[in-house]
Amino acid sequence: MSTTPATRTLDDNGVEYTLHKYSSTAERDFGHEATLRMNINPQRVFKTILFNDSNSFVVAIAPVEHDISPKKLAQALGIRTVHTASKEDAQRVTGYVVGGISPFGQKKLHRAVLDDSAWNFATIYVSGGRRGLEIELAPDVFIQVIGAIRAPIAARDSSK
Repeated sequence: MSTTPATRTLDDNGVEYTLHKYSSTAERDFGHEATLRMNINPQRVFKTILFNDSNSFVVAIAPVEHDISPKKLAQALGIRTVHTASKEDAQRVTGYVVGGISPFGQKKLHRAVLDDSAWNFATIYVSGGRRGLEIELAPDVFIQVIGAIRAPIAARDSSK
């Protein structure tokens, strides 16, 4: 079994989850690679993107097939604006490499928002903390473990 900070965090919280491994060769579009290699509905595979406002970082979790709307994310958090964090900041702040950033087990707990479409499924998939490792778990775990809030943050149309 693969141990990462994400799986240790889930284990420490007594969370039920299933690990799925696949051979990753992608250099980008890691979530899409996961959907293809594991033959999963792309609406169930969620990406973790780090954003920042002027004071802190924010973890946004949404389906890989959609962009994350900075406007909707900021609105969900009750703040004015957010911007996508740089790749370097995302790696430094989370402790993970891009393509393997998990919402669980990051160096520090940040505010987190999970797209409300997650509740369309009994379980969803997120990165397990390295490329080629996915964690399947129930959406309520995000609220329980990282205090995520539920909001419509995916850009499902052209008005991001």
